[in-house]
Amino acid sequence: MLRRIGLREHLALIYESKEEQFAAAIPAIRIGIERGEKCVYVADDNTSDDVVDALREEGIDVDAAIKSGSLTVATRQDTTLKEGRLEPDKLIRFWADAADAATAAGFSGLRIVAEMTWALHGDPGTERLIEFEAMMNDLVRSHPIVGICQYHRRRFSPEVILNVIRVHPLVFFDGLVCRNPYYIPPQEFLAPHRAESEVERLLANLREREHTEKALRASEERFRSYFELGLIGMAVTSPTKGCIEVNDEICRILGYERSELLRMTWAQLTHPNDLAADVAHFNRVLAGEIDGYSMDKRFIRKDGQVIDATISVKCLHRADGSVDYFVALVQDITERKRAEERLRKIGTQLADAQRLAHIGSWEWDIPTDTLTWSDEKYRLMGLEPQEVPVTYASYLQGLHPDDRARIDDAVQQALRDQQPSTITA
Repeated sequence: MLRRIGLREHLALIYESKEEQFAAAIPAIRIGIERGEKCVYVADDNTSDDVVDALREEGIDVDAAIKSGSLTVATRQDTTLKEGRLEPDKLIRFWADAADAATAAGFSGLRIVAEMTWALHGDPGTERLIEFEAMMNDLVRSHPIVGICQYHRRRFSPEVILNVIRVHPLVFFDGLVCRNPYYIPPQEFLAPHRAESEVERLLANLREREHTEKALRASEERFRSYFELGLIGMAVTSPTKGCIEVNDEICRILGYERSELLRMTWAQLTHPNDLAADVAHFNRVLAGEIDGYSMDKRFIRKDGQVIDATISVKCLHRADGSVDYFVALVQDITERKRAEERLRKIGTQLADAQRLAHIGSWEWDIPTDTLTWSDEKYRLMGLEPQEVPVTYASYLQGLHPDDRARIDDAVQQALRDQQPSTITA
């Protein structure tokens, strides 16, 4: 989830414990260092030593990062409140200058991860905290900055947390990064007639939410209609619980009742010789290497019959990026496989018959002017495979001069009379 946060983003991290706070804030620093950003952690509620220890536990080489300049662990006195008073304009200029210095030093941008508990100390100017947060939105749009402001939900008043949510386009809470539908742009938040603008924005949000829910309901209805239509077998599968929904067609394909399939796993249904390949694809999806896969495999029906099928699997993700469930499409191709095998056998028998009778054949695809010879035709002509004229004109050149005109006249007459797309001889 944190990897979704890039430069020019402003995020409120709302937490209720130190463990929850560090579970998000420390990996955010690691990601910034990996991306070549200048990272500044502003400690307040925790000591600088606490933060450094947590960074090391996350696997960060803190000494090397500090030496290279990619990491600074500071306190509020070092950065935001040098003069002992919060003045939003000065603080915005401070971070703008820091971002400019970071890019001048070769960093891709500036990542600020700040503990905001200093605002609880009652220092002069802290009543303008929310004004500063609103102004940060303009700053991150104009500079390569990631701003992650950390707020302890139980230590700040509900009124402050409410305003914190309003002025951050992104909110991280309970392990999720959320696009904030309650966000108020700074020009509206700081406007003298904010209430009127907020009423308009709330009404617009209500209208947009209703449109979104309507579209979602329509999408769900379409999926349900496709699911129940029965043109192809479908199953919805949890990576931990097995099948959670199946349609009538897949029940028909596999010969089980719905209630039976919902108690079974794919491993129980798959032919043993195809299981390893299927599991390998499945594990690659769980590892995040691929989003889905397609393969031909065999199933064992309830009656013991082995069937050939083609299966296409697509995974859907939770907000944190983990796999939520799989949608599998299954089509019975047993008859197609049998037909292909019959055609293969017929082709083999025809080739054997031509070889025994010393009869060769060829086919001319007229639109592409491509000739295809049988194996016996090669042998009769004393040629190795692929040593064959590739056009009709070069084929004629391979005939005895006394026969060329007669053969060509017959072919041209056939073309005039029947207008075929292919000629077989």
